Amino acid sequence: MKVLWNIISIVFLCAVCDASSLKTYYMDTAGNIIRLQSTASGKSSSGILKSHSYDTYINRTLTITAPSEIVASIRLLDLRPNCQDVLTLYEPSNPSKALSVCNRFPYRSREEDVYEKRKTLYASSGTLIVTFAHKPGGSPSSYDGFQFTFTSVRSIPCSSYEFQCSNFKCISAKLTCDGHNHCGDGSDAFECRKVSPGKIIGIICGVVFLVIAAVCGCYIIAKRRRQNQTETTIIHQPAYPATYPQ
Repeated sequence: MKVLWNIISIVFLCAVCDASSLKTYYMDTAGNIIRLQSTASGKSSSGILKSHSYDTYINRTLTITAPSEIVASIRLLDLRPNCQDVLTLYEPSNPSKALSVCNRFPYRSREEDVYEKRKTLYASSGTLIVTFAHKPGGSPSSYDGFQFTFTSVRSIPCSSYEFQCSNFKCISAKLTCDGHNHCGDGSDAFECRKVSPGKIIGIICGVVFLVIAAVCGCYIIAKRRRQNQTETTIIHQPAYPATYPQ
């Protein structure tokens, strides 16, 4: 019984750990370099960079590196008007194609807001420079700032532990269906609308496993209770003498 519950606990903990969110970095405290791991490392191959608090003057630059390529996808932009604050992403080998944004993105539906192509930058060299220039004055605390996802990707062919995007890039299979645009074209989230036969089989197997575990647990508990009751009856049974005095 104890072994069975240990197995169930391990499976549950693995599921919880796998469902954990991406690591979040803040522009003012992230340091000078953020190093992404390869697509084989699961969720460690991606992260989120956001503005923490920019009430004070910030003219900040940091570098993001990856073993192969990087996809950066801006999800939130709510900065002060008239481009008082500017976020710029660019590849050192190709600065002319920098993605420079300011002000705020108008409200859109979730899909349009996350997957709009003009908010995505590919760094084929595996190095991405991020700068955030903030002019002093005004009330920046009343704005939400920025947030973008950056992910380590590589070109096809993809391995069994990777997901193939519609743009022929490979990302970790653990990054799909988490609400972030890791591929750059949104295909890692659009595919979540389709329930594949493999996922259906996996769900059924999981449910069957839990049912079997519950039945086995109940059976073992009931059996032990019966054994305990039998032992108690034998121990406390009064010992009558073989013969009674006349």
